[in-house]
Amino acid sequence: MKIKSVDTTPGTITAVKHAIDVLRCFSGKDISLGVTELATRVGLHKSSISRIVATLEEAQFVERDEATGRFKIGLGLVALSAPALVDLRLDDIVRPFLRDLAARAGETASFNIWDGAAAVCIDQELSSTTIAYLAPLGIRRPAHCTAVGKALLAHAADTDIEKILGGPLPRFTARTITARAALTAELTKVRQQGYAVNNGEYGGDVGAIAATIKGASKHVVGAIALTVPIYRFQRKRRLELTDIVISAAQQLSRRLGGEA
Repeated sequence: MKIKSVDTTPGTITAVKHAIDVLRCFSGKDISLGVTELATRVGLHKSSISRIVATLEEAQFVERDEATGRFKIGLGLVALSAPALVDLRLDDIVRPFLRDLAARAGETASFNIWDGAAAVCIDQELSSTTIAYLAPLGIRRPAHCTAVGKALLAHAADTDIEKILGGPLPRFTARTITARAALTAELTKVRQQGYAVNNGEYGGDVGAIAATIKGASKHVVGAIALTVPIYRFQRKRRLELTDIVISAAQQLSRRLGGEA
């Protein structure tokens, strides 16, 4: 593990960045982590992680399990994000919309937001089929190899795009994009066609189609996706689902006060 140096000067950008890196370690899969695991993932000394976590715990951004000593996301962070989620009108618009979308498509529908480095699933509706895709809420999906990741990255800030393009692009399957030039071309394609596709790029058994949603500010506020077992993701079915996703994204954008 390559250890980073920590700038402990109060108020420094470096200190804030490390705290954000720690918080981002908690995804839908990893809701509980110890100091050693956090240190390995962030690339800092355990003593540095301990100080960061202690500060986050004081602000109730993380909570410690007294029995195990492990940490999870705290209610303070939930409270901080609540106003933004209210603005997205999850309860009265997005959730019923996902329910209708999943019923119409016969596949799992989800609503995802961009956190600066990845797509985060904040709501979903399972399909009624026997075999359906299920992702834990809060899971972070990589920007370079998932439909929602590519859809949101294509419309992200230039600094976010450059950060992803300039960093490692891990390979998950034989279809994963791992080259900067290829990802740049893919993002251009996503902007031009208005949707993104994941055809077994993150998991070999899963495909997905996603399109972005605009809110009242006319800026992208999230992306909806239909996620499908790969055996149901043949070309004819992909075209059908693409039409459904594009139409649904336009409808939801209008309902949230944005442009179709």
